Amino acid sequence: MRRLKLLLGAIVVAAVSSGCTMPTLLGWGPRPTRPLSVHAVIASSPAPCSDAGLVFPDPANESQCLELDAAAFTVQELRSVEARADGSGAWVVTLELVHADAEKFETLTGRIAGQTDPRNRLALVLGGDDLVTAPQVAAPITGGTVQISGNFTQQQAQELVGRLGG
Repeated sequence: MRRLKLLLGAIVVAAVSSGCTMPTLLGWGPRPTRPLSVHAVIASSPAPCSDAGLVFPDPANESQCLELDAAAFTVQELRSVEARADGSGAWVVTLELVHADAEKFETLTGRIAGQTDPRNRLALVLGGDDLVTAPQVAAPITGGTVQISGNFTQQQAQELVGRLGG
């Protein structure tokens, strides 16, 4: 029994010292701080935005409003969420979805990829009222790894990670 405790202690110490957190080690990922819903964008219009339905200012162009379809799904758990510099030095936020959400994400991106703007855009909404991003989708996103880019500073990327539960 003592050997088992020592072995388990060594595994935890090795995992933590390598950057693995205890929740990750146990198979639990971060949970979004508020529900993170994924929507298809169905229309855009000039500002000001209507108060009816799912209409938000476009985060990339606040002179435009985006109308969203009902949520395709809500992310329950993330395998990981992190901010990092990409190869060019720009900061990005990377989400890794759990398997069930990755399949739903692939289905949705497959459906909207190749459509014309704005119907080729995907919206991530926190808490039902905070449109985080609405990028264009050129091809189905497979594998469950989602990268959000947008000319972020390091601080902005880290703040977004915090909002997403990382």
